Amino acid sequence: MLKRIFTAAISSLLVSAVLIMSSCSGSSANENLTVRFLKVGKADSIIIRHKDKTLVIDTGEEDDSEEILNTLKNTGAKKIDALIITHFDKDHVGGAAEVISGIAVERVLLPDYTKDSDEFRALMAALAAKDVTPELIVSPENFDFGDARVYVWPPESYAAAGTWDGADNELSLIASVEHGDVKMLFTGDATDERLAEWLEGSSSEKYDLVKIPHHGVYCEKLEALLQSTAPEDAVICDSDKNPADEKTLALLGDMGVKIYETKDGDITATGDGHTLIVSQ
Repeated sequence: MLKRIFTAAISSLLVSAVLIMSSCSGSSANENLTVRFLKVGKADSIIIRHKDKTLVIDTGEEDDSEEILNTLKNTGAKKIDALIITHFDKDHVGGAAEVISGIAVERVLLPDYTKDSDEFRALMAALAAKDVTPELIVSPENFDFGDARVYVWPPESYAAAGTWDGADNELSLIASVEHGDVKMLFTGDATDERLAEWLEGSSSEKYDLVKIPHHGVYCEKLEALLQSTAPEDAVICDSDKNPADEKTLALLGDMGVKIYETKDGDITATGDGHTLIVSQ
């Protein structure tokens, strides 16, 4: 009888130990922050997951919406907690209307201008249909994202009022995600004026990873950006048809930055708050 009780007790302890280990393992995995840069041609679509929360930065072109929604589903996302559209070029906002129609979206952060384009009109119609009021970012914004924090900087000195008919790369929102010691910077299509403005207002902080602006098109302020942020890894959202400029690739190589290009496939960056591992 005592032997039976003792055996039952040991079995119970073993089961409890397994459950605890399993729980701890699941919790540990859930602590990681994962960033996916999707291969969607010369376009930006970035999905960030942490602690069952989801942040999306840009939505590629209209034809990319199905892939974005499938990726969200496959990663277990039930909703988008925050969607940031850096600017209204079709290769950043094109898939937004279908994405918003296809999954619940809690917050939408937009730059403070409008654009006379089909993609912009589709975005606003989708938001109205879902009764979502976008937040126009007119001053620096930050918010919690699980254990991480998201920072968003709007253009300041030359932000457009009303409808913008020109090239709006210089109106890009710039965002960063900070998770413990790990910091990543997302630059939209910012080029010389926008980068100069952001650099002037930044505190020369270092970043583990920088999403190179404007699909790797070279600009004069790119070197200053890289010197200021000193990343170990750089991601370029480009394609075989529209690859990054050779001058951009040479600059990154000379500075010892590891280069990843979405033309070669999806890119995943995983951080535990201390280190960041990038794979492709």
